[in-house]
Amino acid sequence: MKSYPTIFTKALPTQLEKLVIEPCKKLRSLASSRWLIVVDGLDECVGTAGSDREQEQELVLNLLISLLSHSLPFSILLCSRAESWLKEAFKSEPLSWMTEPFSLHGSPSSDQDMLRYLVAEFERIASNPRNDQAMRAVERPWPPIHVPRLLVQKASGQFVYAKTAIRFIDDHWSPPPKQLNKLLASFKRSSDTKIFSAVDSLYNGILEACPNVEIMLQVLGEVMCLDYAASAHSDRWRLLDGLSTRSPGESYQALRGLHSVVDVENLRQPQPLFHPSFHDFLSSRSRSGGFYINTPSVHAQLLFKCIDCLDAQDRKSDRYLYAKLAWRPHLAEARLNKDLLMRLLSFNFFDWFTQEIKKVPEQHSWFLSLSDWAWGHGLFRLGQIQAFKAESTESRILDRCMEHFRSDYDRSMVWSLDHLAKRHLLERFFDACFSTSLPGISMTMFKYEIPDSPPDYIPILSFEGKALDVLPLKGVVEKLKLVDPAQAVAGSAGSSMGTTNDNQDEFLDPPEFGVHFHAFFPEFLSFLADPSRSRHHCYITSEKIRWLIHTMLTDHSGLPKILEVLNDSERWPGARLNDPFVRWFSVLSLFMDLGPPSPEIGRLCTEKGPAVLGAMIKLGYSHTRKRLQKAMEKHVRALTSSTTEYN
Repeated sequence: MKSYPTIFTKALPTQLEKLVIEPCKKLRSLASSRWLIVVDGLDECVGTAGSDREQEQELVLNLLISLLSHSLPFSILLCSRAESWLKEAFKSEPLSWMTEPFSLHGSPSSDQDMLRYLVAEFERIASNPRNDQAMRAVERPWPPIHVPRLLVQKASGQFVYAKTAIRFIDDHWSPPPKQLNKLLASFKRSSDTKIFSAVDSLYNGILEACPNVEIMLQVLGEVMCLDYAASAHSDRWRLLDGLSTRSPGESYQALRGLHSVVDVENLRQPQPLFHPSFHDFLSSRSRSGGFYINTPSVHAQLLFKCIDCLDAQDRKSDRYLYAKLAWRPHLAEARLNKDLLMRLLSFNFFDWFTQEIKKVPEQHSWFLSLSDWAWGHGLFRLGQIQAFKAESTESRILDRCMEHFRSDYDRSMVWSLDHLAKRHLLERFFDACFSTSLPGISMTMFKYEIPDSPPDYIPILSFEGKALDVLPLKGVVEKLKLVDPAQAVAGSAGSSMGTTNDNQDEFLDPPEFGVHFHAFFPEFLSFLADPSRSRHHCYITSEKIRWLIHTMLTDHSGLPKILEVLNDSERWPGARLNDPFVRWFSVLSLFMDLGPPSPEIGRLCTEKGPAVLGAMIKLGYSHTRKRLQKAMEKHVRALTSSTTEYN
């Protein structure tokens, strides 16, 4: 510096040459080992006000390339967020052959490091003399290990998230257990603007650096709401360009500044955002402010575009293939508005469905498609209906839309049943369903497994030796969608079909009669029981419903068997006592609701109702019990009315 007093006025490459490279070459001892240079936070090199941050960061990279080109014994560890221009630089020469990239996102080792940090910090907080009184009655170790693991999951590789959480819990003016409870509660509402202010500041900085904020937020919302299962075989960026009529590459380019928080290169399922906390931030208006993304409104926009694609009938395009699979999932999440409802009203679902399905020879696909259409109350979720009516005076449009959809759904179902190859077999099957011996019916209990959940056993029915794989049966649908048929557990309708316990030889038999109806989707049974909807396919008459309820409540294989087992309940663990009966009570509740008000059933409810509801209380079936009790009241009122008229 004495030799070059003006060195700091020179260009940075000259400063590097004179201050670092030339002095290092003169140090003979330097060559005896390798030295590590750590450059942390390259993405934070933004230069002076008005500077182009991309150019500033590229300048740093060029300096490092120059340093390494002089054969000095240096290795460089460069840490940075994965900005798009930095990723491009490392994919180009000479950096591509000089460097080895390593992503900390999703790295097991980084997660383990963070877990060790959190466990150590919790121990430090718990043992701090300042917290002696607050921690006196708290059970150790505190907190349970699942809490730091949850924080690691929420952090998704962001150490600043973990540090912010610890800083909040280690508040000098509040008991740590109380602070931890506040933190855990905030995960459910995602709207606390104070706890994660440091994380919010980080995300705000990333978003504020992006030009063209309007299109960036549009594309980011679409990325968050895209149906990744429906787009599994598509170029998702091309799909987004097509759906929103953007120029090729425009959607991808809109997120160029978000490579550090969005998996822009892959858009992988199920979560294209690297950090769950980024999703929480964007979904909270109080936290993200002008960057808030209303995901129900985005789903509504995507649904509108899907209906446009279905109307256009360009059946070979990626947009159409996506739309025919994704319109229903988008509808389930959409925020209803007048424009969307008018668009749904203008679309002929029946014509589209029949034209589409005629090209599909596999008849089970017809009912698989229809089973995805509706829930018990029709086109929309109950929450969507309530929200629209609370915000709008256009409830008549909503009612018309629901009726339009229900009509098209019913017409599509009747059309499918009319064209069913096994139609006469179906008629004989439903006659057999309402016979205590279930002639010709056999049942397979299909093992349905979801990770981290206990397995469920779903019945699949066969009749006269032929699988009923064309009907909308739960087990058939799940087999077609995701589970290996080899996992099925064989059984028959006339034999015990309990869920076995690997640790014990004996198992609990479920009720035998009535459970077979649990194989069907309730919406399909509701359709078959309403002659105004199913027309000549009304296979479940009022007379059959009354007979079924009477049999389930009086036959020894039904309610009497359940009460007998409950009287000997000490023999069975709670979970195993609960499981075999849940399907039976679900079927009873469904058919009690399906049937029109009946004095005959009302009399049966008066006699057997207290025992039924008492058994459900003992088994813990609170939700199903409320549904059943409400349905029973309908029949009891019919009995009361008929008695009054007779008197």
